[in-house]
Amino acid sequence: MDRQHSEKPPSHATADGTSSASSQKPRISSHISESTKYQSYMKVPRNSARRDRQTHPTTILLCKSRSSQAALVPKEHKTFMEEAYNAAICFKMLRDLNGSDPVRLKHIIKKIKNMAHRAPNLVLETIHDYFVDNLEIPARHKFRLFHVLQAVIGASESLEETWEKTFIQLALENMTKSTELEEAYQDAASHVLVAICRHAWRVVAQHLETEVLSGTFPHRSLLHVMGILTSNEELFKEGEKACWEEQLAKMAVKSVQFLNTEGWSKELLGALTKPDQTHQEQPLEKAFLFIYYGLILQAEENGTTVRTHLRALLETSHQWPKQREGIALTVGLAAARHLDHVWAVLEQFGRSTPIKWSLNSFSPKNAEDLRWKWASSTILLAYGQMAAKAKVHILPWVDNILSRMIFFFHYSSWDETLKQSFLKAILMLVRAISRNEGAHSYEFSQVSELLECLMLLIEKEPQDTLCTSTRQQAIHIISSLCKLRPPLDVEKKSRLLSISLRSVLSLPLLEVLEKHTCLFLEPPNIQVQPWRLPRFEQGRSGRRLAALRGDDCHCGSRHQGRCSPLRPRTRLAPGAMAKGREPLFTEHLLCARPSVCIRSPSQQRPDLRFRPPPQAEFRRALEGSAAWVGYQRRTSQLAPPGSAAGSQALGWGLLFIRIPCPPPPWQGAGSSPVLSCPAGMVGGPSWAWRELAGVQPSPGSAQDTGTTALSGRRTQPSLRPAGAWPPPDLLHVPAQSLYNKTSEALDQMLQSLLVQNPTADELHFLLSHLYFWLASEKAHERQRAAHSCVTLLKFLSHNPHLDPREDFRRIGELVGMLGILCQDPDEATQSRSLEGVGHLYKLLMRRRGEALQVQAPSAKQLSKAGEDGAPLWSDGDQEATAPSPQEVVLSKDHVFQPGSSPGIKEIAKHLTMAELTDLIRTAVDGLGSISPFRVQAAADLLLSVVREHGAKLKTVANLGRAIHLQLCSVRIPQAKGKALQAITLLARNHTPELVAAFLDFSIPLNSHALRLWRALGAERPVSRLVLSALLAWLRKRPLPTRTAAGSPRPEEEAYLRSVAAMNTLHELQFAREFKKAMQESYPELFLALLTQMHYILELNLPKESQPGKEAQEVAVPSPQSCRTALEALRSLLSTTGHWRDFAHLELQRAWDLFTTIHTYPQGVGLLARAMVQNGCGQVKALIVQLLPRLQSQEERERKAAILLLTEFLYSPTLLEVLPRQAALTVLARSLRDPSPEICVLSLQGLGNILFHPEKGSLLRGQLPPLLDGFFQSSEPVVVRLMRTVSDVLHRLGPHGTEAQSLGIAINARSFFDDQRDAIRAAAVALFGELAAAMAGRRLSGLRTQVRQSMVALLLHLKDSCPAVVTQAKFAFYHCSVLLRWRPRHTLFCTLAWEKGLSARHFLWSCLISHSQEELSLHWAQALSYLHSRHHYIKTWAALFIGYTICYHPQAVSQMVNDVDMKLLFCTFEDLKNDPEPGIREFATRQSSFLQKVAARPQ
Repeated sequence: MDRQHSEKPPSHATADGTSSASSQKPRISSHISESTKYQSYMKVPRNSARRDRQTHPTTILLCKSRSSQAALVPKEHKTFMEEAYNAAICFKMLRDLNGSDPVRLKHIIKKIKNMAHRAPNLVLETIHDYFVDNLEIPARHKFRLFHVLQAVIGASESLEETWEKTFIQLALENMTKSTELEEAYQDAASHVLVAICRHAWRVVAQHLETEVLSGTFPHRSLLHVMGILTSNEELFKEGEKACWEEQLAKMAVKSVQFLNTEGWSKELLGALTKPDQTHQEQPLEKAFLFIYYGLILQAEENGTTVRTHLRALLETSHQWPKQREGIALTVGLAAARHLDHVWAVLEQFGRSTPIKWSLNSFSPKNAEDLRWKWASSTILLAYGQMAAKAKVHILPWVDNILSRMIFFFHYSSWDETLKQSFLKAILMLVRAISRNEGAHSYEFSQVSELLECLMLLIEKEPQDTLCTSTRQQAIHIISSLCKLRPPLDVEKKSRLLSISLRSVLSLPLLEVLEKHTCLFLEPPNIQVQPWRLPRFEQGRSGRRLAALRGDDCHCGSRHQGRCSPLRPRTRLAPGAMAKGREPLFTEHLLCARPSVCIRSPSQQRPDLRFRPPPQAEFRRALEGSAAWVGYQRRTSQLAPPGSAAGSQALGWGLLFIRIPCPPPPWQGAGSSPVLSCPAGMVGGPSWAWRELAGVQPSPGSAQDTGTTALSGRRTQPSLRPAGAWPPPDLLHVPAQSLYNKTSEALDQMLQSLLVQNPTADELHFLLSHLYFWLASEKAHERQRAAHSCVTLLKFLSHNPHLDPREDFRRIGELVGMLGILCQDPDEATQSRSLEGVGHLYKLLMRRRGEALQVQAPSAKQLSKAGEDGAPLWSDGDQEATAPSPQEVVLSKDHVFQPGSSPGIKEIAKHLTMAELTDLIRTAVDGLGSISPFRVQAAADLLLSVVREHGAKLKTVANLGRAIHLQLCSVRIPQAKGKALQAITLLARNHTPELVAAFLDFSIPLNSHALRLWRALGAERPVSRLVLSALLAWLRKRPLPTRTAAGSPRPEEEAYLRSVAAMNTLHELQFAREFKKAMQESYPELFLALLTQMHYILELNLPKESQPGKEAQEVAVPSPQSCRTALEALRSLLSTTGHWRDFAHLELQRAWDLFTTIHTYPQGVGLLARAMVQNGCGQVKALIVQLLPRLQSQEERERKAAILLLTEFLYSPTLLEVLPRQAALTVLARSLRDPSPEICVLSLQGLGNILFHPEKGSLLRGQLPPLLDGFFQSSEPVVVRLMRTVSDVLHRLGPHGTEAQSLGIAINARSFFDDQRDAIRAAAVALFGELAAAMAGRRLSGLRTQVRQSMVALLLHLKDSCPAVVTQAKFAFYHCSVLLRWRPRHTLFCTLAWEKGLSARHFLWSCLISHSQEELSLHWAQALSYLHSRHHYIKTWAALFIGYTICYHPQAVSQMVNDVDMKLLFCTFEDLKNDPEPGIREFATRQSSFLQKVAARPQ
């Protein structure tokens, strides 16, 4: 057809143009000047111009010749000729619209639109003339003319009345015609009428009213136009939409008469129940008809008629979502006037048999049953529409409506459809209530039950997917319900917050959500076809796609490797193709390939020159569609079509979706490809989503008039009546956008709750539910919680709802949380937390009434980019925008910076003491986290706050206990060190409080508690204070009393702390931090521990704990406390350099004397005696300390002091501290002590030789008779005499027994080998006491006796009597001290604790090395013990001889004789049968070695 037109002579175009110009009725003169400008835009683009020159060469030449000729005539004639020429050109282009070349049609339409923008009246006149001159225009050609006419009218700024009437008539005539294009043709004519509405909607409305009220049911196209007018506000100027609605209501009133007309009503119901082409989108005419039907029922006066029509409507099918929404809308509109009747109809319908049958257990048996499956959904929506349309009359009905909604919620067969209907209905109801000013005076009893339903609904949402907006809608509804009366109780509000926060914040990462995104709630008409990209091959030209088979190309051509491997697929609109006609639709693919083949039916060969359109053109092409499409890789990399990533992606699947849309700019008219895209695009945040999501066409606009340009395919702009829910999208909303909206709903709910109760307690209540998520171990949960928290703070910062005079009592906890999150490894969380700190600082300053200066943050401060260049607030999980300068509050430069603590320090300066305490407690709680960053951040925060404000803290004791509880879980050495450092800083000003607190967990004292104690005394001045505090608690020793039931009394807390102080002092004796303080405080510690021993014994603890007495176990410690007290005293001596005193008692096993209350005085006296004999340097300091204790209120302290004093009277340093007369006065005063025991001890002290020197000679005179009594036959008498001699030695002192020492030594030695164990032990003990008393004296005779006794003492270490062994150790040690052997400490340790051959060898080596000249004497003594009756002594003598033979064989060979040799051989042969393996082996070796020694020459 194009070719035929192009072959006509140029004069034909001119004649046509002249004829049309002369025959026009209204002459257009106002646009002559505009037509002269048309020369500039008549040029055709380069590609199309080339084709125009080939097909229309004469036309272009005519244009040039006409222009040159017009310059020679007068101006008026020139203008007339230009107008005639342009009209002819326009006429020619209108005729060429009947062609089939899509590229050419595209350019023709573009040129006509350009001409219309400059000279719209000229084009309108030409179109009118074309219709007049060509009465037989094909339907397809007329369809395109209507599209052009619509665009031209839309581009016109005004429309003359003549044109209005003319084109209104033209549209009305063609709107009802039946053609091969069916509804597409009618809609094209209808959209011309819509375009006229922009200029004269009242005129159009009048024509519509005439047609609608004609008595016959309106044609579909009329309803289509009215639907557009109802749904599109852009067609009207300000205020005109209300006028149209008013006129529509009047039309409804006039249409009431038709309700009783059977034919009209039947056609109405048929139109409403007519199946739609797609069940996701409803035709505009049908959507409008539901509205119009509702308005008619609303205007009906007769309630019976209303009930009849509503029942008939409700008995139709409820299978499809748009049908259910339409029915509900009609019911709601009718309820605006007939609320009672509508309620009765719904109640009757809800109790009908089909509804009861569909509830709970619905199992459809055939397709007819499906019409009732979702009837409950319709009822719910109807209740919602009732509330939305009834407005002020709805309040008394709210509880009834809610009760019915809750009923269907609980008893319906639950699915996604019913869930969405329930939410939509509730949302409409809540909005209706919120718009009613009287709602605040009502109390809605069903709100609580409704909240339970919503919470249950949120809980049932899958926690690993986010496919729908259910959470968002439910939370929005909850936000509105919280504003109603009665207010929520605290428990329900807490549950509500917990459920909502968990449902949103615990969702997986968005990458995971994208993978689990479901496609559709109700799938549209889709076809899934698997698609596989070809493999990559390496060729000469580099990497390229493998060649494809020609029959795999969807366009049918054999251009291998240049097209997607898809077979051709063609879709035709119903009835749009007759035999021999062209198809109107062809489905193509926007490939993810570098080149795309798009083939229309009119093309003989595919156009392979085409490249994928740029992003902007692709967007413009999809703006008019009912949905947008995108794609993404199935892995994680997103790429736009045509990119390298898109062309190289493997493993795709394609989802081809049939979407009506206008032809894209890169495609010509005549064939409209239906866009198809990979399924991977669905639901992902692809390259086109942010620009295309939510874009909807404007019906009647130049870009989209409701009909696909030149294709005949109708699009359905969505009609959203008031209160109706938007139709669901064909494609799924991306998880990113869906989550953002859900998060916004959650934030709005928090803000709503705070606005309802604007108090600091409410703020803390809300934040306390967020704290759990702020401390989450998952980074994305922390990020989301931080976002919600900061959003709430920002809301408060910008909207001062809280009273600034109100105290933020728990704000310190929030500061601590944000302070920790400021060091979060997630940069988005860190940035958000920093922003929150800024808002919090602003709130604090507002509360303090101080002037706050807000300074905009620099880019370096808040938007430091990461390695990938992304800002700190964008990490892929939540698409947050960068905080604006107004959103971040800074008080000074570089204070609020990511990862730094100055911001928290600045805020901490303005916190009260209670808030500081909360801040520190939050930091301490963070130490218990399993997240390493959180532990480290909490430790940093704790140390920072304590360093700045530790001196003024009040509740330090609780803080110390909290740190102890968390310290055991800290696994990071640096964090643990900082926590302990904080304790060290706190100890500077709060030592007593911390000591008291630490004592509570020092029974028993574990390693973590010990580390705290060491940190407490890390600084030397503080360590002295710690010991002083411990001693003070140690002195608080109340005896625990019990009630009849056995429960402890309150004063036992002090008792327990006293025991804990003892435990702590015991452990701290080994800590290097307290070493110096222990030495300096030795006198106080010594006296305190002695007194503590007596206190423990006073408790009369059982030897073993008795089961079943829990109360007693709580009241008193275990028997281990006695052992601990004794160990504390022992370790005090050993760790402070007083090991000699310790050895004196250890070797005698005298520590057991401290284990009973009766032997306690003996043990104290023995310890004091050891200190005197060893010349302890602390005796003078102890005397100074014990004198005040003699006046103590506690008997146990006076008792310990008098025991020590009576022994210290023998010390030569006593008189340096206490003169003799003063000592007498002190002892005399003690005679008046209430305790008889203390009086006796004082009396013994007064009898000391210090005060009675004449006693010395008397005692020395009694020694010879006592020594002679040793040889009596009575064993008890001999033992008693030996003990008496020991006591005399003690009373005389070292200087009083020098003359008698030799005789005492000789007499004692004579009983070393006595057969009687007691006498043997007493003799060895006397010899040891003598050696101890004479230590340091140069007595040659005594020293000789001592040297000669060493072998006997050494061998008696293996005596069969334990008492002899003990006394032998004591005597051997003090003899070695007298002989000045070295090393003394090692010798003491060996004697005290070492056993076995190694210990025996060490003692032998000490003896031999210090007495080489007495080797022969030792040899002889050892040989004599080989005849001993005691096996162990005999064995030990053999070992002694064996060591001597091994190490001194030459000397032995000179000393030994034949008799001795025989004795040795016999002894070693006997030892070969010893039960101890080591001795048997030793005897075997010694026998062989002895033979070698015997073989040597003498």
